[in-house]
Amino acid sequence: MRLLLVILVSLSVAGCSGYEFKNLAKSDVDLVTDEFIDESRRLVRELTVKLYKRNPSQLHKTTGMTIEKRLTLLQNSAGELNFVELAGRQETEALELVFNPDFDGDRISKSFFWDSIM
Repeated sequence: MRLLLVILVSLSVAGCSGYEFKNLAKSDVDLVTDEFIDESRRLVRELTVKLYKRNPSQLHKTTGMTIEKRLTLLQNSAGELNFVELAGRQETEALELVFNPDFDGDRISKSFFWDSIM
């Protein structure tokens, strides 16, 4: 009987407060962190789209690439990303290469590759 009562109370609290059932066991800090990560990813995606619209030449450095394909590629890549243009460099070393005037690859996608690591 107690188990049924706990389940009913949990479901009603979840329904009224706007939280999803999976979030009932999370602390406030976890919920805020999740929201921050989601918002950061959304803003990076938005910035990426704006930069590609202002600099379409960067997108065309990869044959057949569209903005949606690039966003999907970056979003679905997990762990370290290994781009041929970066020659195995990661993190700060990769950014230094991207901002080098002699770099001839797609600067936009390589600048935001860290979004998929988060």
